[in-house]
Amino acid sequence: MREDELRDLVRRSPWLVRALGVVRDSGLPDAWIGAGAIRDLVWGERYGDGFDPAGVRDVDVVFLDGADLSRDNDDRATRRLVAAWPDPPWEAKNQAAVHTWYRRSSAAVRWPRCGPSLTRSPPGPSTPPQ
Repeated sequence: MREDELRDLVRRSPWLVRALGVVRDSGLPDAWIGAGAIRDLVWGERYGDGFDPAGVRDVDVVFLDGADLSRDNDDRATRRLVAAWPDPPWEAKNQAAVHTWYRRSSAAVRWPRCGPSLTRSPPGPSTPPQ
């Protein structure tokens, strides 16, 4: 898929544009939505019956905050996203803290295999990516 095709799919998804806006407006430092939600959008639109946000199992949000490596920081970040929009199943993780739990988590071992593709929150208030 070409970049312009992906941008077009994102722009045509009010749900994903809203999710990106919530992440951008959350104030989380250097925050991104993980590839799972993007994969669901692409797969549904190109190979399925369309994208259904109800089928999204979680919206992984990664951010980078070297000042607070606690698990509480992840929980606070997730609560901030939920407070802004309760519907998506948000899950925020501070990537600066990965080294503190990586070897203890089987999920962390799978993350690199899922594909490192990420999408950045759009510029400006509720504006689709350019």
